Amino acid sequence: MAAGATAPARRQQVGQPPAQQQQQRRAQSAQSAHQQQPQPQPRQPPYLVVVEGVNDMRAVRRAVPGAPVYVLGTATVAGSQHVVQASPGAAGLQVPKPSFYPSTLLLLVPPITPPRKPQELKAAAARCRGVIVLTDPDVAGRQARRQLDDALPGCLHAFLPSPLATAGAATKHHEAGNVGVEHAAPEVVRAALAAPRRSDPQRLAFSREQLLAWGLVAELGERGGSVTARRRLVCAHLGLGECDGKQLGRQLNRYCFSREEVEAALAWAERQLQREQQAGQQQQPARNAHSNLDTRQPKTD
Repeated sequence: MAAGATAPARRQQVGQPPAQQQQQRRAQSAQSAHQQQPQPQPRQPPYLVVVEGVNDMRAVRRAVPGAPVYVLGTATVAGSQHVVQASPGAAGLQVPKPSFYPSTLLLLVPPITPPRKPQELKAAAARCRGVIVLTDPDVAGRQARRQLDDALPGCLHAFLPSPLATAGAATKHHEAGNVGVEHAAPEVVRAALAAPRRSDPQRLAFSREQLLAWGLVAELGERGGSVTARRRLVCAHLGLGECDGKQLGRQLNRYCFSREEVEAALAWAERQLQREQQAGQQQQPARNAHSNLDTRQPKTD
């Protein structure tokens, strides 16, 4: 190329008109910008939430509308047409036997009866991303959770603190103080489902000596006292239901609770115990004054 060639002359020599080169640059710039943009990820299927009763299912649906829910049916009659018709999107469905309905993702089954129950659960879970077990924070819920964990290796577990899942008033269905998923507020259920945990039946992170140092078990031969009250509150905070010392250790280990979680529950329990102690001290003077009153009738001649 000649030393004195102008820019238009050089473009003509490479054989590309200026307009075409400009279009190519714009196309390359647009393609580069598109490649730099984050590509949308494929939508993950939801988790299947396993609950004990239909009212628990309604609580989950209030928190996460349209969530797939598997109802164990421990508090309902399997195949109840009334129950299924009361669920969203299921009006008019006939239920001759336990079935899985994609429109509601609701499955009514009788109480746990191996081997059919695990087979039904596995079939339902195959349509979802995985399983999250959300049982009541009481003894019955803990037992159901253990059975499900044995039957469905790899399932996740969500826990509700029992103070946040307790009925504040009596109704025709339950008494005040009743504990269950159905009583939890939507934000509480969402928080529990957002932080599920795995189980590890072989885990041995917490020993009896550690629980003894925390004041959650007593020395051998000792009973009651603040140990029982403290353990009851810690179990309530963690959503485990009431446990004795051995049961508490098994729950903490199996469901992979951390030391920080237990210490946070302990701190809450100590504040509750302190409030209870202060309330008792305030009531004691009134009781003493009442006991000192002479309520005897004066003698008459």
